Amino acid sequence: MADQWARIGELTNNDKFNMVMIFGECGGRAMEAAAVYAARYPDRPRPRHQHFIVLADRLRATGTFAPRPRAGGRVREIRIPEAVALVAQAVDQQQGDPHTSVRVTARTLGMRKTSVHKMLKKDLNMRPWKRFQVQELKERDLANRARACEELMDRVDAAQNNPQFPGDMFLNRVIWSDECTISNEGHFNSHNSHHWAEENPRCTATTHIQGRWKVNVWAGVLHSKVIGPFFVDNMNQETYSAMLQDDLPDMLDDVPLNILRSCWFMQDGCPAHTSHRARRVLNATWTNRWIGKHSPVQSWPPRSPDLTPCDFWLWGTLKARLFPVNGARYDNPEDLKAAIERECRAIPEEEVRKVWDTMLRRIGACIAANGGHFEHLL
Repeated sequence: MADQWARIGELTNNDKFNMVMIFGECGGRAMEAAAVYAARYPDRPRPRHQHFIVLADRLRATGTFAPRPRAGGRVREIRIPEAVALVAQAVDQQQGDPHTSVRVTARTLGMRKTSVHKMLKKDLNMRPWKRFQVQELKERDLANRARACEELMDRVDAAQNNPQFPGDMFLNRVIWSDECTISNEGHFNSHNSHHWAEENPRCTATTHIQGRWKVNVWAGVLHSKVIGPFFVDNMNQETYSAMLQDDLPDMLDDVPLNILRSCWFMQDGCPAHTSHRARRVLNATWTNRWIGKHSPVQSWPPRSPDLTPCDFWLWGTLKARLFPVNGARYDNPEDLKAAIERECRAIPEEEVRKVWDTMLRRIGACIAANGGHFEHLL
């Protein structure tokens, strides 16, 4: 057998006939057909696997092995029904491994990447979809999430019928709070492990920075403002309770009195939040107006970052502002803290107001999904 590949013009009609027959035996799999042909006819010129597809296309289109006459312009891609069917079959087989690329699929089938790409788009009407990163849910979470969303929706309906607050949604009268750890490399790590965003913030961060450090930040979202930020080295039941009692009132100084008198407070189920000490402060300050684990009026489901504004909006927005595409470096924690404070103040009020419509859609979608993942419904 020759060591070099044969050109298609060097093949006899008998060679081409045998190639087409083997191509059919192999179910249209060109690379397999090339291997079978080389083993069966070791003394004949060795064709490339692409030649099998070319010859099958010519035979089907013109009834001969001769090249089709060109009218000028670009060469047509090979998109015969048999090839399209092979691509469709490959996609079906890849459902368990959706990360397989077009390039790998093309190599497996012995086709050109551009041909496979066109068949996916033009013949199979397929599109590439970005996968959402979602929090793992346990079976018991579904009912808790659906129940919490239904209770919130009831409060939204009641608030909209309240003549004292025209245009009120209830959601915008809750301080939705969370904590996040931000490193000088641009890594954000909230208690929920993910940050969520309506759109890709398209931000990058320089990695492998000498001298890694991080800051812990608490923040909340209320009405048209970002509340905080508040920085603490170690958030435990003592520091968290002290923040609720001593620091949070100062952070609410700029909130209009009519909003402050009727607003609620929300927290997740972090152990520092659910301690007896923290709950005593909440019950004294936010009597029957706080949401969270062990709340007397409304609990909050665990593993639900997709429902909390800090996770699905604020942390992603801050990351885009703090670590833009062109890069940003912070020499020490104080520089980063100053930047976080500056960017929290710089977020336009109108942008914050839009969060409540987004949250309302998310609550409705969660109910429609019976408490399950709902990003695909938005």
